[in-house]
Amino acid sequence: MPEVALPAKCFISHADADAAARDALIERLPSGVTPFVFPPITVKPEEFVGDPLIDAVTNCDGLIYLRGGASV
Repeated sequence: MPEVALPAKCFISHADADAAARDALIERLPSGVTPFVFPPITVKPEEFVGDPLIDAVTNCDGLIYLRGGASV
């Protein structure tokens, strides 16, 4: 992974099925970056997750999202 300047706290957007890819990404983050991973959500896709998820994203300085796999 090339060295990239990232904000101090980054929300990691991913599908729970891509946990291995998420963990590999987190291991490769620079030491000054704190990843935030929202706990697994157990609702149907058509249900609104609500304010806790939105608040978690907006309380982070950056957003990293996985492309591919179930995260698409």
